[in-house]
Amino acid sequence: TRFMLKRGILVILIALFSFSVFALTGDFNDDLCVNAEDFFDFAIAFNEFNERNKYDEKFDLDKNKNIDVEDFFIFADEFNKCEDFVFRNFHDGDVIIVKDFTLELQTRKQSECSYKLFKEITASSELLGKRFRTKDGNVHYADLTDLVNGEYNMIVQCKDDQNNFKEKSLSFEVNI
Repeated sequence: TRFMLKRGILVILIALFSFSVFALTGDFNDDLCVNAEDFFDFAIAFNEFNERNKYDEKFDLDKNKNIDVEDFFIFADEFNKCEDFVFRNFHDGDVIIVKDFTLELQTRKQSECSYKLFKEITASSELLGKRFRTKDGNVHYADLTDLVNGEYNMIVQCKDDQNNFKEKSLSFEVNI
């Protein structure tokens, strides 16, 4: 129906724009860690807002149109946290409304990543192992093609240049 199509497009747009901005709350430089570099960026934005009323929404962590002490407390809660890899244009549980979709993944370290995609887990589900394409070793792309309606699950594994393995799983629905 027309409503479902609009709803699906909205979900895709929200996923694309909300996840591609920052991997972690407070990771302003997009290096997958909330660290001193981010603190300095936040401190500058805090002062700019409070002294010159210059607003930058990426530093407004509680989205109240102010860069204030509440944002600092949110930032402080995230300080020293890192992610090994994140999905940049997708959230677990999203709905995809197209049959072809490119999943984007960012890794903190140079890595090789692969995935297994399976539809509606059953005892007879066949796992297909495929590699992500990579750009500079930190940004990875997987083309998911010829998707059909239904529930999907994906397991992603990444191995960094020191042979450390990390794994995440996600699920999504296709509703074309």
